[in-house]
Parts: sequence; structure tokens; C-alpha cells
Amino acid sequence: MAAKAHGFIPPFMRRRFSLWLNRRMPAARRIRLNQQRLFILPTKAGTAYLVLVSIIWLLATNYQNGLVFAVACLLSSLFITAILHSYANLAGLDVSFVAAEPVFNGQQMLFRIAVCCADQRQRQGIELHFRHAESQVLDLLDSNRQEALVPAQTDHRGWFHPGRVTVESRYPVGLFRVWTYLDLNCKGLVYPQPVEGPEVMSAPAQGSSGQRQLTVGSDDFAGFKAYQKGMPLQHLSWKHYARERGLLGKEYADAIDERLWLRWQDYPGVDSELRLSYLCDRLLDVARREAEYGLQLPGVEVLQGRGDAHSQEILRNLALFEPGGGSKRREAF
Repeated sequence: MAAKAHGFIPPFMRRRFSLWLNRRMPAARRIRLNQQRLFILPTKAGTAYLVLVSIIWLLATNYQNGLVFAVACLLSSLFITAILHSYANLAGLDVSFVAAEPVFNGQQMLFRIAVCCADQRQRQGIELHFRHAESQVLDLLDSNRQEALVPAQTDHRGWFHPGRVTVESRYPVGLFRVWTYLDLNCKGLVYPQPVEGPEVMSAPAQGSSGQRQLTVGSDDFAGFKAYQKGMPLQHLSWKHYARERGLLGKEYADAIDERLWLRWQDYPGVDSELRLSYLCDRLLDVARREAEYGLQLPGVEVLQGRGDAHSQEILRNLALFEPGGGSKRREAF
């Protein structure tokens, strides 16, 4: 409903309203709802109710009917009571941003937002949502603290700011809508969207450290094995033969380094965002194979490793990378 209402407001009016909100309710990680931050207006049902009470009051005035006057007064008192209860349902609540798990670009990010109250009064029907996103409803009945996972649709990699969260309520009778727009400094990290890229030759790692696999070759001595017909004479162990320990052959092997580099230059001529998506997809692939891998971007290098923490570090570098500028500024979170 809030999203439809925004659609009728011209952009310049939304900008002016946003500036006014920034002055009136600046950003904070934890905000208490009070008289300065809460707005209240009748809903459609509340407006119809008010019109009905006005008509009854006019009829009572014109016809000097005491019974109708009494009905009009009763309905008016209910209307005023609804204002107080609607306001009290949100007043005094503390709303704070807790955390958001990283997601890939294009997915919904869930922001954990906590609502708590210092008193023991029950609160019901508290809705939270970002603009153009689904609402989450929570109640404070047996506990004075609840958390809601409020979704927002991501549309770019890097730090994602969903904007102000709307907190609203129509409790208890739906005659009034009490709401506020809070800037809780909500943000979360968005990784590049994985896209399967063209096949590339794996770049072997340099150096002698790390996991290496031996294969049949001619570089390094690997041990002895029983003589087999056709072995080259230079591979026979004549010392063993002279000591009457049998005729043995020397076995040689080459070392193959299984560690990989995920490299920016593996995709020449490709758009920067698409390169990052290719690298992200390759990262997920090699992580499933439990191989050691590293990352090479212009100005950024992450040495080979494995495990969830290593994957998260590389994904974070891919998310914050700025072509031509290294990584984006890493904001404290």
C-alpha cells in the first residue's frame, strides 16, 4: 500500500520530503519512537467513520434529538479513544538494525531488525517494510523483544543500502494508521552474480609451498621399484645389484602444483562486471572441489588457501572491487 502511495508523488516532492526527513529524523543504529517521530492519520475506514459521526451529529442538531446526540457522543468518544490506543501501540518502542547476511546480486537480502519496549505492555500488529518490498508483522506479547527478517531486493554488488524502513500499525481497530520512516543505517554486502563463463586454462601457482601432486615424469627422484623388462640402463640401481639386493629400477616423477589462480586477465575484452561474475562462478566451482585457489585482480591479490573463511574473503574482494581503483572503501560494519 505504501508503495502504491509513493507512485502518485512526483519525484521532486519525494526529494524534498526526503531532505525534510533527514533533518527531522537523522540516521542512527537504534531509534526510539516518540511524538517527534510518529505520524498518525485516519485510514479509509477511519475517514468513513468520521463522516458517519458528523452526519449523525448534524441530524441530532437539526432535529434536537437527545438519543441521537448520545449516539453521536458515544461514537465520537470511541474515535478519540482509537487515536490514543493507535498511537500508544508504537510509542516508546526501540527499533534497531542487527545484521544482514551477504547475498549474490539479484537475490533478496534479509535485514534483521529488532523491536523492543522498556515497559511490559503488549504491542500487536507492528509492520516493517522497505520501499516496494514485502511487509513483516510482529507482536510483542510474551516478550519485550522480537526480531523480524525484513526483505529488500538487491540490484548491484558492493554495499547495499535499502533506505529507510517503514514501521507502521493499524492496531487496534484499523481506524488510524500510525507510522514512521526510520534510517537505521541498514546495509549489507552483495557479491557479484555468478555467471558461467568460457573455459579457461587453469593458471598454476608459483613457488614450492603448498600442496603438490607427483606424477610420472623425469625431474625428481621418487623411489625404487622392481626391475621390469625394457627399463633404461641409466635408471637401474647398480649399487643394490652389487650388494646382492636384487636388480631395482629408479622411479622419477614430476611435481604438479594443484593450486589455482582466479585471474582478472583470464577474460580479456570482457565487461568488468561480467568478468567479476565469471570469477565468482569459478570461485564457487573450485571451492566445491576443495582445491587451493587465490585471486588476482588489478591492485588486489589474495594468496591461495581453502575453506569457508578464504572463500568469504575472496567474495568480499570481488564485491568491493572497483575497476581502475582496487577495492572499494571497506566500511566498518
